[in-house]
Amino acid sequence: MISVITPVYNGEKFIESCLQVVIKQNFSEVEHIIVDGGSTDKTIDIIKHYANQYSHIRWISEKDRGQSDAINKGIYLSS
Repeated sequence: MISVITPVYNGEKFIESCLQVVIKQNFSEVEHIIVDGGSTDKTIDIIKHYANQYSHIRWISEKDRGQSDAINKGIYLSS
């Protein structure tokens, strides 16, 4: 199993392309964990759209203490 952890905050301009890159990988044993820091733009809507279509995508959205904190949360959630 490969775990891809993506920390994001107000990343509506970039999150969709990030999601698509992981989706296009030719590997079946992958999980994509997105840790959103409480975005106020359309980031969460984009994540929800893809998570509803692809079971390998898991995500949370809550305030954090920066990128390192978000990555640590993602590691904790990973398989």
